Amino acid sequence: MREQLLRGHPNDSGLFDLKHDRGGMIDTEFIVQMLVLAHAHGRPELTANAGNIALLKLAAKLGLIPGNPPTRRPTPTANSAAGSTGCA
Repeated sequence: MREQLLRGHPNDSGLFDLKHDRGGMIDTEFIVQMLVLAHAHGRPELTANAGNIALLKLAAKLGLIPGNPPTRRPTPTANSAAGSTGCA
């Protein structure tokens, strides 16, 4: 199936196609679908129509995949670039 999608959406631009290139959104969607198919018989909550990100978070919560979310870094501001922490 993946090969059919690659043939159906060739990318000759030299740029990464976020949706269709290998490692893009289509691959993530296939991974989530496989995760659901493999585990839904014992974890029916995985069958919720919740979207890929929510299903991945749920799978992590259930211990099916690693689930340490990355910590967010503060968005740099003009003051932080100049060495100020921005804290009063």
